[in-house]
Amino acid sequence: MNQQGIAFSKVEHPLINDYKALWRQKGNILSRQYTGTDSTISKVSEDLKEGFWGKLNHKVNATKRIVVNTL
Repeated sequence: MNQQGIAFSKVEHPLINDYKALWRQKGNILSRQYTGTDSTISKVSEDLKEGFWGKLNHKVNATKRIVVNTL
């Protein structure tokens, strides 16, 4: 938490939002290089929650990784 008692993930400032977007993009790029799929948590870091569709997407990406790594 920062000095005002607000978590960094909840701060609404254009510069911080741009930084978080770049962080997610770099995470996806690295994940694609090493596993062949997007990062499994990039959507969670964008929405700050996972939800049903996020969990389903996580499972789909994990399955893709298994297929890519075994073939």
